[in-house]
Amino acid sequence: GFFETLLLELAALYPNIKVTMIAPGPIESDIVKNALLDDARKEVGDKEEDNTPKMPTARCAHLMSVAIANKLEEVWISNHMPLLLVYLTQYFPSLGKW
Repeated sequence: GFFETLLLELAALYPNIKVTMIAPGPIESDIVKNALLDDARKEVGDKEEDNTPKMPTARCAHLMSVAIANKLEEVWISNHMPLLLVYLTQYFPSLGKW
């Protein structure tokens, strides 16, 4: 995809620059709560309770820094269940078509 191509182009042009592609799963965040509507003065707020298990932000940041420090090319960061589903659809694409 796009990011893999960018990774290859950067590696060819700037061999001393390392790129880590990070794909985080569900993370605890206030991004939706603080999102703006069509009127920039209004906020979305807490419309409904989301009980989806999410990774704490500090844990995600720690795992991202470990991946960058170890110069990994690609990292998927998530709790077990979402990550398992991603792996299954990655390696068995027909499962994702249900």
